Amino acid sequence: MIDRIWEFQKKFNMIQPGDRIIAGVSGGADSVCLLLVLIELQKRCGFELKAVHVEHGIRGRESMEDAVFAKEFCESQGIACRIFHADAPGKARAEKKTLEEAARELRYQYFEQMREEEKGTKIAVAHHGDDCVETMLFHLSRGTGLRGLCGIPPVRDRIIRPLLCVTRNEIEDFLKSRGQTFCVDSTNAQLQYARNRIRNCVMPQLEQVNAQAVRHMLRTAWMLNDVCDYLEEAAFEAGKKGLILSYEGDDQEDKPWGIRMKKTVFAQMPEVLQTHLLHRLMGMAAGSRKDITSVHVENLRRLFRAGPGKELSLPAGLKAVSEYEYVWIFHEDTAKAKKQEAEPKETQLELSAPGEAFFNGDWRICLKLLDFDGDMKKIPEKTYTKWFDYDKIRSNILLRNRRPGDFFITDRRGGRKKIKDYFIDEKIPRSQRDSIWLLADGPHILWILGLRISEEYKVTQKTKRILEVCVDGGKKDEGKDSRDVPGGSGK
Repeated sequence: MIDRIWEFQKKFNMIQPGDRIIAGVSGGADSVCLLLVLIELQKRCGFELKAVHVEHGIRGRESMEDAVFAKEFCESQGIACRIFHADAPGKARAEKKTLEEAARELRYQYFEQMREEEKGTKIAVAHHGDDCVETMLFHLSRGTGLRGLCGIPPVRDRIIRPLLCVTRNEIEDFLKSRGQTFCVDSTNAQLQYARNRIRNCVMPQLEQVNAQAVRHMLRTAWMLNDVCDYLEEAAFEAGKKGLILSYEGDDQEDKPWGIRMKKTVFAQMPEVLQTHLLHRLMGMAAGSRKDITSVHVENLRRLFRAGPGKELSLPAGLKAVSEYEYVWIFHEDTAKAKKQEAEPKETQLELSAPGEAFFNGDWRICLKLLDFDGDMKKIPEKTYTKWFDYDKIRSNILLRNRRPGDFFITDRRGGRKKIKDYFIDEKIPRSQRDSIWLLADGPHILWILGLRISEEYKVTQKTKRILEVCVDGGKKDEGKDSRDVPGGSGK
């Protein structure tokens, strides 16, 4: 068995020389076996090993006795063990979660805390082949895609599972051969828990159909895992030309906090690749695929056919919004923080001519007054230098963001259009509209920076005085792409 586990961990690159591994030891058969196996593997690959036990506050005296057993067992093997005491029932009540969910979250929380404090590199947990098969059946009964049928991954982030290649019976035989005792959790027999019903009622029936049921299903899980990996890579390759990923900083090894997927690119992909791509994208944005089901994938897929403004709430604090050309998947909290960072510090800037002002950091707006001789050929045709008829301006000139009632004149006949309607017609995403800068004369907008100007203020042969407005990035740079300028969209 040790040889098989050694080859299994090598296949998935679980352990390297010099690792500091934190092993979760509950005191049950699986975790006791895990620690003994890791001690054997230390002889083949030098790494440090420590243990952690989480007492969940669920089973009273029995739970405390398990903690004592775990500590004494680890120390008898020459392994230091740290005990954490948790209140899983309290967490379950406060956060309206099942006791299983609360206990699992606390367990991994303390595992990670110890890993950080001990400068560990890996956390080893004792899931085995039967656990993987039970997870397959649990996912299948709850509704899942192919990825859910892969069961439990051998490696996830810093979590490693060396025992996934062996069965519960093999583990118990291994301990029996060594005369090693272990704790028995009385709650494992309680059938109100879904996984216990699968373990105690479904699995024995399957093993009566075929004594090797666990091995066969485990082999199927590995095969499906290979299929899913292949389809996922194919999906990502097919969709990457339509992807825009937003990261916290320059380090693109971190998870992206926001992902935009172009609708037209997505629509050209086969449905099987669409579902695998969406599952991967949600996992990327969330940092984990936990709690992402086929229902979430299908709901997100429908959003690609929805009109702009439609929204969808997803697990792990994710949200998806349908824009004109893209579907945006993002962390709500991070997106709010990013929006606050991006919002201009000035609510508005009052401008004077001649004069200049800075906004959005080092962006500069310069105003000049010029006399006009009626030569229309002199009017600049530049994206970020505009001329206006100064004598038609009625109020103080403001540089600001949009407000209710803002409008501009669209043609020489005096046609009026609301800024809100213009943004909609131009398919500017709602998330970007409040950050676009406007040059305003009261509610009348002279210029939507980077886009267009109002017909009302255009220079004519009757113009006497010209207001020249130039925007640049802190220096004269008229050649800069309009998408780089605050409020610009490249249109």
